[in-house]
Amino acid sequence: NRGRKNGAGANGDPDARGCRAGMPRDEEEKCMNSQNERRAVPVGAGYPTPLIEPLPERVRGVSAPVIDLGDRSGTWRFLFDSVEGVPAPWAAKEDFDPACMPASGWKPVEVPCELVMQGFDIDNNTEYYYQRELAIPADFAGKRIILRFDGVYSDARCWIDGRFVCRHTGGFTSWDADITDYVRAGGTATLTVGVADLEGSAVGNYNPDGKVQGNPAWASFYAHHNIGGILRDVMLVALPRTFLAQLHVDTRFDREFRDAELRVFARLMGETAGAEVSVRLVGEEREQPLEARAACTPDGTVRFCRPVSAPRQWDAEHPNLYTLEVSVECAGASEELVCERVGFREIHYGGRDGTDTNKLYVNGREVKLRGTCRHDVSPRGGRSTTAQEDWDEISAYRDANINHIRTSHYPPSRHLLRACDELGMYVEEENSACFKGANGVDIYAAPEEFLSPFTEMVERDRNHPCVIIWSLGNESGFERTAGFRMEYDYIKANDPSRPVIFSYPHTVETLPLPYDVCSRHYEDVNGVLGSPSMPVLHDEFAHIPCYDLDELRRNPNVHNYWGQSLRRGWERLFVTDGALGADLWGGIDDVFPLPEGMEGRWQRHSQGAWSGYGEWGCVLDCWRRLKPEAYLTRKAYSPVRLDERAAVSYGGKLIVPVKNWFDHTSFAELRLMCAVDGGSPCEVALPAIEPHAEGLLAIDVPEGAQSVALSFMRGAREIDAFCIRLKGAARAKSAACDCPPAISQTRDEICVDCRSARFVFSRRSSQLVRAEFGGEVLLTGGPHLHVTGRELGAWNTYRAPVASLVDGQAVVVLHGSYGGSPRVQFVFHINGDGSFTVEYQLAEGSWRSAELAEVGLAFDMPGDVESVSWEREAPYSVYPEGHIGRGSGTARRVCAPALEAGYGAKPGWEWQEDMFNAFEFAPDDPAGGLATNDFRTMREHIRSYEVSLAAGRGRVCVKANADVAARVEMAPKGARLIVDMLWRYPHLGWGNDMGRELSLLFGGALGAARIELGAGK
Repeated sequence: NRGRKNGAGANGDPDARGCRAGMPRDEEEKCMNSQNERRAVPVGAGYPTPLIEPLPERVRGVSAPVIDLGDRSGTWRFLFDSVEGVPAPWAAKEDFDPACMPASGWKPVEVPCELVMQGFDIDNNTEYYYQRELAIPADFAGKRIILRFDGVYSDARCWIDGRFVCRHTGGFTSWDADITDYVRAGGTATLTVGVADLEGSAVGNYNPDGKVQGNPAWASFYAHHNIGGILRDVMLVALPRTFLAQLHVDTRFDREFRDAELRVFARLMGETAGAEVSVRLVGEEREQPLEARAACTPDGTVRFCRPVSAPRQWDAEHPNLYTLEVSVECAGASEELVCERVGFREIHYGGRDGTDTNKLYVNGREVKLRGTCRHDVSPRGGRSTTAQEDWDEISAYRDANINHIRTSHYPPSRHLLRACDELGMYVEEENSACFKGANGVDIYAAPEEFLSPFTEMVERDRNHPCVIIWSLGNESGFERTAGFRMEYDYIKANDPSRPVIFSYPHTVETLPLPYDVCSRHYEDVNGVLGSPSMPVLHDEFAHIPCYDLDELRRNPNVHNYWGQSLRRGWERLFVTDGALGADLWGGIDDVFPLPEGMEGRWQRHSQGAWSGYGEWGCVLDCWRRLKPEAYLTRKAYSPVRLDERAAVSYGGKLIVPVKNWFDHTSFAELRLMCAVDGGSPCEVALPAIEPHAEGLLAIDVPEGAQSVALSFMRGAREIDAFCIRLKGAARAKSAACDCPPAISQTRDEICVDCRSARFVFSRRSSQLVRAEFGGEVLLTGGPHLHVTGRELGAWNTYRAPVASLVDGQAVVVLHGSYGGSPRVQFVFHINGDGSFTVEYQLAEGSWRSAELAEVGLAFDMPGDVESVSWEREAPYSVYPEGHIGRGSGTARRVCAPALEAGYGAKPGWEWQEDMFNAFEFAPDDPAGGLATNDFRTMREHIRSYEVSLAAGRGRVCVKANADVAARVEMAPKGARLIVDMLWRYPHLGWGNDMGRELSLLFGGALGAARIELGAGK
């Protein structure tokens, strides 16, 4: 519980707003408004719009108007201590004597970056201090000078030489500190930034009385550690005395979506009398620039509306951008130039212009959102990412055929939105309000603390064409605070061009409905996915497996099975009326490699040393390596829908049905590369199949061709790839053995001798003691009934084993039970070449358990297993090299670099080669480090599965007809070969398909494993 129940903080009740601890009500009101009076303009719904000036490209007389203050070399210093001489927050006077700051104890610190990720285990509700010297360039003389902070979590105060400038609440949005009156051009000043991570009841100078604090973002809670600090860029900015304070850009098309209008609103501040604004729209070289000029009105505003003939349109598949140059001119001279990247993009929703009310349209075409949720995650910075990390993340999502992100649960960095604009990615941008007033959680924040970051988000990001939906907040109680209704009123007054979404919509009790798109979380992939009245966006969907650590540690193949669940879900979503799309939870693992000694707080999901919610990335792990889910997401979301099984070869042509699930792209814009029987690829013409349509591919193939590889390309990026098998290759048959095995028996043992193999069974235990081939011991025990999800008792024999020769095979029958029930009969059929089949039967009762995950046989093996190799019937015909789901391959047990690096080391290898997972395994867990992810993965639907021992000592091979699964489980003292006849994933959950529930009826043959022993290779 996070605060008062029964409506505390709801509906703007002045007695339930949750004052800052120790602060009188009137002082709180005064301070809540102080920054808005300084840095806001009165626009829309009676709520102030924050002043976040566009950053200038050029300012007259200034060589560099924007100076990046981020630094990793020690320019910034940090004091991990309190300072008595600094006035309390909200004191009547907050200036301090610079002499109160200690001369020692300061440590170099990186900015931007989390403090905890740098070894400072900060407490909640306590203010800590950054400092650095500011050198104000001489050419800033006569200019307005501001500090731009792009994100400081969660509360911040700013001083110059001890003089208080301003404060800010909210950790993920941009805000400015106007320091014009505090500094001198050509001089230096000391910048002090106080930062406090407000949460919980910990006593600190922000919370001297120990009352419960709770900022709307609640971001440290779901990061599982305190994320406080300067998380995003800090810049020193010079503005002219007459400067551009606001710039709003909108584009509208005609009914044919050919020609458009460019609409620009600009607001000047400062000395605006006689000022003019000129705009220039610049595109590609062949395009004639659009130019316009106008004088500002007495209130400092300028509006332009200019026609643009047939502009290149922006959508996620064609991210065409223009540069809008806005110049502020006084007395004929350009005082300031601002450059904004804009796109011609228009959204239709709610049935506008006769469109369907349950669909969303971009530039006149219905869109389907193939999305993912995402968080800021960096192994260096925690919740603080670099511009390059943001760019690489969006690039990875595009490669996975994702066209939409939800910025859960806070606004992203400006760098990430720029990447979305330039690379092509739709965005649902979410306010930093999470888990408030729902699910038993209370609210400890005033309504204004919900509204303020929302208005800052909208003002900063409204010109980005990538942003197509505004989100009021995540999984909260709408009626529990007036803040959400204030957000909705504000956005409808300021930007009705985009739809609004809110989760949870089921908590809304008042009208008008505060959303235009209905949010649903974790609908079953086989459930009801659409609506006839408004678009449904499943903006948390098909949760990636991450919570059941026991299952993940045992069998990484749950990553693969999830991919089939997503594929089924997306195929239903795309064809469901009123289903707008889905956002997977999530895009990148929410895992933080905290430095040694740093405390994970608030909650704990990991079994290892690292903190975080879980490894839920559908594309990237926390190191930004591709996970197995990345390719499975790419296949499930592929806009090229081709079913290899439906292909037919006729008259020298390969005929393939195909569907185009792009929204704005004709197949004529793609290239199809075709390779026959592994030859060199050649380009094949594609028919002009339009978006959301289907057709046929006709490809020339030579007589006798056995395979055709197809790769659909868009520029240099592969969208999807397939390999169509035209003729089945003849499978090699095992040579028959005309030498039957020999059986010998003593009082204690039964021995079966074959041409190169020997089997020894114990009469006392009714078990296999060992199986040898060429004198090497390959099996050391078994068979065992293998069951996960149900405890079995100890094995006891109740009848002596029997053996005899039957039709040239040695038949050995073993009897026993597990704790008395169930009774099991294992029947060996051993051939003269050492190959054998084991059947098993169960008697007495039945099992039906939702927890049951695997049922099959297991054999003990020596501990020097070196690798496994397999061939199987895989869901897809093409996989990337090394993917754990590939149809055939070899997985080595040990990755030497990973083994040498050890627990928690930064990887220099791929995900599948990991051996130490510092989230899943504790540092002293003996199972950690025994085998790679690739090796541990169960292979489903095998035709062969071969286990090789070290130094060529021998191999054990399971043979099947794609009806069993196999894996090897390592232990400190040995290995176990597991052959499953039944399997599912009962803990996948969260709306995913988990497989058919296992139900066992005893009394008959339940399954069999065919195994061959052989010499090493």
